[in-house]
Amino acid sequence: MHAPKPLTGFDVAVAVGAPLLLAVLEIFHPHVHDWMTLDLRTWLTVHYAQIPLFMLAALAVAILIRGQQGIFATLARVAINGVNVTEGSWNAAIAGQFNVPVIMMSGDDAAIAEVRKAIGNIEAAETKRTLGFHSANTLTPQASYTAIGQHVTAAFKRIGDFKPYKIPGPLTVEVTFKNYLPAEVLAYLPMFERADSHSIRFRAKDMAEASAIMNFIGEYRPDLTP
Repeated sequence: MHAPKPLTGFDVAVAVGAPLLLAVLEIFHPHVHDWMTLDLRTWLTVHYAQIPLFMLAALAVAILIRGQQGIFATLARVAINGVNVTEGSWNAAIAGQFNVPVIMMSGDDAAIAEVRKAIGNIEAAETKRTLGFHSANTLTPQASYTAIGQHVTAAFKRIGDFKPYKIPGPLTVEVTFKNYLPAEVLAYLPMFERADSHSIRFRAKDMAEASAIMNFIGEYRPDLTP
């Protein structure tokens, strides 16, 4: 893994300027109540101007997230004792070691189903529904806030129904990467066993230790500073 490249003057100009210009342009966008007195020239001007600004806004996002990659974006599979786990159930197991139950979550329908399958029927606010790998049918922010608030309240009302999700140790953790090089480099250390071309295996006494090892896998770089 490599450190993100520093932003150039062009990067800063696009990252700041494109969203700012788009926001200013939207001030002049006709509203629903203007349809009886809509000025066609204004409507066309705003919408033609939106075309390059939308593309520049997308470029601004790409610039800001360039090189920023969390560990779960680099993984294809994580399993504990031979059972595949998601990020949600992994974190629930960490909480469970400290006798803390997970009582509520929010996210898309697939994530909710995966976590519920592992830890039980917790309260869940479905804020979006998956349509494909890169698309989803998403609630508006206000509707999401409302749904999350309602399910948090409901979770506290049935707090006695939830138990900590515990995976007893010792644990055997298998990690499969999208690329083969992380597995190859980690296998230099005796604590990691090369399971296949893209995978390593390690052992931990409990979830706290497994989590610390995973944090090392995801965060260590020889060029870390300061």
